[in-house]
Amino acid sequence: MSIHVNANIFLKQLYTIDEAVTIESILLKLSDEVFSTRKGIHWEVSKDNHIFSINIVDTESMLYLDIQEDELLDLNLMPEDVPSTVIVNSNTCSSNLIQNCEFVTLLTSEIKKQLDGFTCGAKYV
Repeated sequence: MSIHVNANIFLKQLYTIDEAVTIESILLKLSDEVFSTRKGIHWEVSKDNHIFSINIVDTESMLYLDIQEDELLDLNLMPEDVPSTVIVNSNTCSSNLIQNCEFVTLLTSEIKKQLDGFTCGAKYV
């Protein structure tokens, strides 16, 4: 069984090209390498030879996952309050959990601050 680090940032606004530019700027500043695909809704980045993915999803479309629904409830939010979600995930398994968690936390904090979002922080999944 492998353990990964995951964080969700719930955005108050619909995701647009402006948010994509902001996220890409953050990733370029904090990562060693950035690979962008799918017109600004998916990135893979590397940091110290570890791979991380960043995905943008419609909040309502991801509510089938209990984790995200629980996070919304913990934050006293409804899906209509936060139409878009940024998902930050480590793609490297448990061998470097602390380092992965630190980087996911850094990315999450910066994205949350720049896009005025909500998060419960990084979690092990």
